[in-house]
Amino acid sequence: MKFRHLFSSSKISTINKIPPKLPSRFFKASLVVLLSINISSSFAAETIQNELLTDTSPIKVAAINAAPVRFDVEASLKKADRLVKEAKAQGAVLVAFPELWLPGFINGDPQYAMGMPPKPFSKYVDNSIEIGSKEWKELLKIASDNHVYLSMGISEKNTKTKNLYMTQILVGSDGVVIDKRSKINPSRGERGFFSDAPMADNLKVVNTPLGRIGQLSCGEHFKVLMTYNMMAQHENIHIAAWPYNLTARDKLWREQYWLHMVNTASYASNSNAWTIMPSIGKATIFDNNGFIIAQADNTNSNFVIAEIDRSGFKSTDGKSDPISYNTLSLLRKHYPGPHEPKEAVETLSTPDYTKIP
Repeated sequence: MKFRHLFSSSKISTINKIPPKLPSRFFKASLVVLLSINISSSFAAETIQNELLTDTSPIKVAAINAAPVRFDVEASLKKADRLVKEAKAQGAVLVAFPELWLPGFINGDPQYAMGMPPKPFSKYVDNSIEIGSKEWKELLKIASDNHVYLSMGISEKNTKTKNLYMTQILVGSDGVVIDKRSKINPSRGERGFFSDAPMADNLKVVNTPLGRIGQLSCGEHFKVLMTYNMMAQHENIHIAAWPYNLTARDKLWREQYWLHMVNTASYASNSNAWTIMPSIGKATIFDNNGFIIAQADNTNSNFVIAEIDRSGFKSTDGKSDPISYNTLSLLRKHYPGPHEPKEAVETLSTPDYTKIP
């Protein structure tokens, strides 16, 4: 599925009335999108239809809050298999893990004790996962052996280009990859280690028998350039993978659970998607109105589990106002700022992992 399919002018037969005045924060943030999107002609049919969804009965989903065996991919894969088995035993058909769970989160900022990389850095590279490797196959086997849908955050390495990516994969219960996408712009200290990913093919919602599922990581939920595109594809279930959540006694507000919770709840409400928030320390599941339906911390659990109502998954009513083609067109038409450059510019940062000490 290509990024160019996201918006269409020709196949939307009904457009709801647009609010007479957009909230100023939404308006200003949305302007970022306008210089970066190529509008084409196949949006509505692809995003509204899900021929794989034949059963809309409730399902149980799980969000992991346990930590991996830090920087040990083999031990962490064994632990992941055990956690999935535990969640499956409680009825979960979809299990979601935090950002960079394999082989562990890093961002290099000395303020974050959980985010410091190993020395030498080659240990982290050695424990990152390459597509098609033995570890990759073991990961897919966890999904097929337990017959669950599995969302996992991994450090993906490309030995040809010498780059690492902050990647999320969604594996079907048959062990086949349904979605693989990478974080488009790693945040802050992450940028010293992980490469940017192009927007094309990394902002997509996929059809599954469970519903239409989309994934984003951590700080991507603050960026309207990413969230607008995902919401426009009419998710039923959204996986919001955060690396970890600090407690209230920690000083860094931007790393605390409450900021992440408010941000993720807002995403659920705006997108009308049931939202799963895995995170080391504390995990939460939201309904499609942004209300918390379950949460747990890792003092006495490895995951949180909840039942989600899929009765509305065949309908897209109420989803089109803030993310319709007409809204996008109005923003483009009335954008008051400079219009240069006329073509969107996407510059990618791609650090060579062999040069990281």
